[in-house]
Amino acid sequence: MTKQGRDDFKEQVKRQLAMRVCYQCSKCSSQTVGPSSSVGTTNIGVAAHITAASQGGPRYDGNMSLEDRSDISNGIWLCQSCAKHIDNDVARFTVDCLSRLKKKAEDKAYHALPGDSGLADQDDDHDILIQAYRCLEFSEDWRSSDGEEKCFYCTSRPEFTIREKDSPFKPFHEEWLNSFVKPSASIYPLIVFWHGTPIYNTFFVKCDESRYYLPMPQKDNTGGFFIKKKSIAYRIARLYRQHYPLDSTLSRCKITLRD
Repeated sequence: MTKQGRDDFKEQVKRQLAMRVCYQCSKCSSQTVGPSSSVGTTNIGVAAHITAASQGGPRYDGNMSLEDRSDISNGIWLCQSCAKHIDNDVARFTVDCLSRLKKKAEDKAYHALPGDSGLADQDDDHDILIQAYRCLEFSEDWRSSDGEEKCFYCTSRPEFTIREKDSPFKPFHEEWLNSFVKPSASIYPLIVFWHGTPIYNTFFVKCDESRYYLPMPQKDNTGGFFIKKKSIAYRIARLYRQHYPLDSTLSRCKITLRD
């Protein structure tokens, strides 16, 4: 315990919390580290306590030992805004809620590693991202609504929504767009939300005057492009009313569909 009466994390624990989520906020997924104006770096992330570091703090548990309170299991990596948000709304951001957000963020970072087998091979029903993936299996349960943003909502699980951002994003694979798709095609970010909290980001290409929507493909080490059939992005693509059959359009645009 520090002289201020707080059971703070050691620097090594803080680094591990940040690295386990690729320095992204576990709540809003924003990047928390980057270059400074000089040769150094800027870190706007916080190793926040799930149960408070000192008596009287948010979600304080008097039954925890000093060691448990400062252990990595009691920490969650957040941006500064979200760190303040969770402490100002303890009724919503309970210990259980924060633990699930932490697990979701770490699972997301794990699935982004090369060689990941995909969400369909996982069996943890408590993982929020896996629940969203399974909901997307039944496209008839999803409805679209037009507002300022294109939005899909799940009728059977209304806590899950998908929103299309209005402002175009810079494409990752300009060579693919220029070679196989019209260079003027628009790239838009799509975000899956759970109770209003972002849990998954992907990017879609609007082609042929919005007659079809394609997920932004991944690039393999041979220079080819692909998407996984067992992926959230592919299942989201099925929600759109495609003017052309989705799988044949992927093939025509030189995107391999992998299991």
